[in-house]
Amino acid sequence: MPKIFKLFFSTIAASLFIIAVILVGTKSQLGNPTIGELNTSAWLESGPLELSPERARYALLYSIVENKSFQFSTDVARLATPDLGYKNGHFVSLFAPGTSLIMIPGYLLGKIYGASHLGATLTIGFFALLNTWLIYLIIKRLGGSHIAGLIGSLIFLASTPAFTYAGVIYQHHLSTFVILFSVLVAVLPPKLWRLAVIYFLFGFSIIIDYPNAFFMSPIIIYSSLPFLSVIKNKNNLMLILNPLVFISALAITIPLSLYLAINYFSYGNVLQLSNTVSHIQALDDQGTPVAGRGADERAISDAQNLGARKRNAFNFFKTRHLLNGVYAFSVSPDRGVFVFTPVMLLGIVGLVVLYRTNRHLTQTLLAVICLNILLYSMRSDPWGGWAFGPRYLIPAFSILSILIGIATTHYRRSILFLSAILIFGGYSIYVNTAGAVSSIANPPQVEVLGLEALTGRRERYSFDRNIELLQNGKSKSFIYETYLQNTLTPWQYYIYVSSVITGVLVVLCTVEFSRRKI
Repeated sequence: MPKIFKLFFSTIAASLFIIAVILVGTKSQLGNPTIGELNTSAWLESGPLELSPERARYALLYSIVENKSFQFSTDVARLATPDLGYKNGHFVSLFAPGTSLIMIPGYLLGKIYGASHLGATLTIGFFALLNTWLIYLIIKRLGGSHIAGLIGSLIFLASTPAFTYAGVIYQHHLSTFVILFSVLVAVLPPKLWRLAVIYFLFGFSIIIDYPNAFFMSPIIIYSSLPFLSVIKNKNNLMLILNPLVFISALAITIPLSLYLAINYFSYGNVLQLSNTVSHIQALDDQGTPVAGRGADERAISDAQNLGARKRNAFNFFKTRHLLNGVYAFSVSPDRGVFVFTPVMLLGIVGLVVLYRTNRHLTQTLLAVICLNILLYSMRSDPWGGWAFGPRYLIPAFSILSILIGIATTHYRRSILFLSAILIFGGYSIYVNTAGAVSSIANPPQVEVLGLEALTGRRERYSFDRNIELLQNGKSKSFIYETYLQNTLTPWQYYIYVSSVITGVLVVLCTVEFSRRKI
């Protein structure tokens, strides 16, 4: 069979397999629920909207589509609590609007077929699929082999918390898409129109999540370097930037204009950031803001003063939290990379390999990774609330997966390196599949003692909590609950899924090891 046909069929097979992986972890239910139905346990604690970040984003989506408003009615506001904002007498969103806006087509399409929430959730899955192919294309562009590109893509999706968050309503895969797309454009031959695309993506990334502006900055700098001239003479060193770069930079105004308009309709102020409005944790029976359970002094003040208190967007990030955040993301049992996805450490090998051939790009990718880690380490809540694994680091994991693909190509005949991929990758698949097919509601370790006092039982806080749920017959996978619960137990479903994914990784590594050198 000609090589082009082999490549085509393997690409189709890989796409179908990635889609299947995303679907087995998607958490949803059939139906077009009203806001009254959404505010019941069937959709909240016992259903797919189990945590407040996804509820709040879905509340904004619901309000835009069903109520034609960026401001919330009282019932929609109840769905968003405890992540609810308050401004000028109106309940509003605490989150950047990009995720909710992007899900609108999926919501409307799903509603036609009686599955509005599923349609919205599959929008996130679609971007997860795009991310796997962006990783593949970047690896290929940087000299990686076809199989190494597939290995890097599979490791990202199935061996990190990206698996879990491909099937729920969170912003992480959208943020990752913008970053990866920008990296792909940046490694293509430099042209001013491509630089304009990166500036557009930079502006759009802010609508999705504000920290993306920091992660995108190294890519902006790297992409602008080809248009920078250095002139030396005896006494001076002059840096001259092509003035057409400033015209390319105007592309940023397109998404930012949209964002300013949304701010006006939401908060009555085009410069108002969503995370600077008053934070309301709960509503009483009359719909009046009150301080919720576990409220701190800031939340109590917000409830009492109803929007009078001013917030600073940068108060979320403080250097005094840095050591605690680095611990949380590295070795902690509840969110540590060493615990949840140790295979990512192999990306360091790829960093060394890439540095030998492209120093500036390596520095750029390393900067994105470091900014991702450092910025969220400075949060007072690096755990991301109740969540599965280090979800904030999903963009960094995508970059590390690219580097793993580069390293795999370079060390494809190294039994030691490929064994490390299989051992650490297999373990990481085992861990992250548990989160994908069960629940994302894992408390951080710091909350466990208080939680145990409430429940009167031992509460686990690492991936063993998900293992326990599956062993006890609990899964929130849409595929399992809709089609397989009368055939398999949740534990059997988990074993089959993790075994198949691991088996595919073994096959890919074997093929790469036996591949003839071209």
